[in-house]
Amino acid sequence: MFDPELLIAPYDGRLVRLLVAPDELPGWHEYAGSLPALQLSKRATCDPELLAVGAFSPRDPFIGSRDHARA
Repeated sequence: MFDPELLIAPYDGRLVRLLVAPDELPGWHEYAGSLPALQLSKRATCDPELLAVGAFSPRDPFIGSRDHARA
C-alpha cells in the first residue's frame, strides 16, 4: 500500500503544479509557437521532462541573483 509519509518532501515543502488547464492549451500552443527555438543536448532534454512529470519541483519564486551570490 502507498504511504505518503515515506516520500521525500519537495523543496520548500510544497509541489509546484506546472500543468496548463486543458481549456487554456490553445493559447499556450500559440504562444509557444512564437518563441525562438533552442538546441538542447541529450542531457539537457532531461530537465524539462523531469519538470513536466513532477520529478523536479521548482522553487517558487525562483532563486534570485542575491540568493545565488549568498550560496
